[in-house]
Amino acid sequence: MTVYFFHLRDDRDVLIDDEGRDLIDAAAIAREALKEARALISAEVLEGRLDLSQRLEIEDAGRTLVHRLVFADAIEIVRPR
Repeated sequence: MTVYFFHLRDDRDVLIDDEGRDLIDAAAIAREALKEARALISAEVLEGRLDLSQRLEIEDAGRTLVHRLVFADAIEIVRPR
């Protein structure tokens, strides 16, 4: 397994993940990013706010970007008809 760091970014700030997570492959990274993004989105909605421009940027131990997930891509928005 390899350690990957899940940094949370928006247009102004970044929250650096210093601990990282052990994951096995690219599919596991994508699943974990989607799970994490949806958890963060849920927490924001409970606060009455949703910023879909936020994103997770996942880096490996060498600080190379290996995956990016924009929050807007983590959910489907169903609008009233």
